This record gives sequence, C-alpha cells and structure tokens, in this order.
Amino acid sequence: MVSDTCPDLWITPNYPPYPNGQWDNPDISLSAIPVVGTKVTITAKIHNSGSVDATAAIKFEWCHIGGQSAPHWIDTQSGISIPHGPVPTKITQSWEITSQAEGHSCVIVTIMQPTNPPECNKTPANSAQENLTVLPAPKKSYDRTLETAIPVMNPENMPMDIYIQFKKTYMPAGWNAWISDSLLEQVAPGDTQSVVVSFLIPATAMVGDYALANFEAFLSSPAGLHIGGTDIKAIVVQEQAPIPTLTEWGLIVLVLVLLALGTWVFFWRRKVVGVKT
Repeated sequence: MVSDTCPDLWITPNYPPYPNGQWDNPDISLSAIPVVGTKVTITAKIHNSGSVDATAAIKFEWCHIGGQSAPHWIDTQSGISIPHGPVPTKITQSWEITSQAEGHSCVIVTIMQPTNPPECNKTPANSAQENLTVLPAPKKSYDRTLETAIPVMNPENMPMDIYIQFKKTYMPAGWNAWISDSLLEQVAPGDTQSVVVSFLIPATAMVGDYALANFEAFLSSPAGLHIGGTDIKAIVVQEQAPIPTLTEWGLIVLVLVLLALGTWVFFWRRKVVGVKT
C-alpha cells in the first residue's frame, strides 16, 4: 500500500485530457522563438500534489520530432527542491541552439527517479515535451558599396582641365560617399569622361534610409566656369537579399535626383561661353 505521506511529482503530460491542445504544453515554455545560434531559456513547471516536499533531479533534452533521432541532452539539474502545494515550481534552463536542432523539434523535460523521499506516483506523468520549430540562423548582413558613373564633357574647343567639387550634404551615421577623381586633366574638346560616385551603405540601413551628395564641375580651376552639376540621392528601397552578390543584393537602388535638365547628366557649356562679338 502506498503511503499518503509522500510527494507526488508530475508535469502535464502530452496526452488527453489536456487543456491547451496536445502539443502546446502549458508546463514548458521558451523565452524566445528558437533560432540557430541563439540562446533561449526553457522554463518548466513541476507540480507536487503530495503531502510533503521533495528533492528531485530534472533532465532537459531536445529531439527531432518523428523518431528520427535519439534525444540530445541539454542538462540535468540535481537537488531541486519541489515544495508540495497548488503552486508549481518553476525551473529554468539555458539552451544554446546549434544547427543540429534546426527544423521541427521538441524540448523534453523529465523528472528523474527516484526522488527524495520516493514519490507516491499517484500521478505517473514524469516526462513531457513541447513541440517547436527551430528557425535557421539569419544570413549575415554586410556593408555594401554601390557606384554610379557621372559623365563629364569638355564643352570648349581646346583641351581643358575639369575640376570636380563633391560635397556630402547629408550622410547618416555609418554611411559614406566619395568620387574616383577630383580633377580630369586636359580633357579633349567635346570629349566625355566619367567620374565614379561611390556610396557606402551600412548593414544596419533600413528601407527608407538615404544619403545626399552634391556634384559640380568647373573649367580650369575650382573657382572657374561652372559647367554643370547635380544632386545625388542614395536610398534604401528594398530589404537585403540573402545572397551577398552584386546582382542579388537588392538592398539599394541608387536614385539620381538631377537638378540639371535631362534624364542623365551631361555637362554642358553655358550659353555665355563662346559668344562671338
């Protein structure tokens, strides 16, 4: 005959009758959505419906659902005090999630036997599981550098030096911008050369973030005849794609906001230049 002066330890089993659905165990929970490479805290509620307190060891494991693998040990906590009464004892366990656990898995919590003192086992539910989906690790974010070429034309009938003035008019933290050349030497009459404008976009950039820069060209010297210019806006229009290649980034589309007339920037000569008298 089983004595009534003993502990009766249990955890809600994974079979009916069951208050919250068969696999949503009310006695096992995680602190966050499980993702490979992260650490979560498992909380288990251990009940003691007996008449005396008990000391027990609690084992935590994880396993792929469907019997495809044996349980993988997380930890066993020994000497856990489980007072008797209507309020369950909460036990927490840290779990560092590896790639092996990715997919449809479960966390298993087991009350190890024997307990001290030995339990009555009126409620023979000493093991239960919480089903879950372990998500893959997120793809690494990268800083990106995107470029656009601005064509600059010499409008004169003789070779000319063309000076480029480049200003970062609005540059959020982590962003940067620069040009490939600040001086185009002795550009032939009517010829066009390209100056590459580059933007560094940080991995932390969000959709809608942007930076502004100003591009101006002058003949002969930085204070010479102004032959054209444009404002340039780089804006994040789409989230980063998972494959870090230039064609698949999909994060940034460089939008050129041209203050000069025309769709593309071709530097032109002012009308006052070369007027015959």
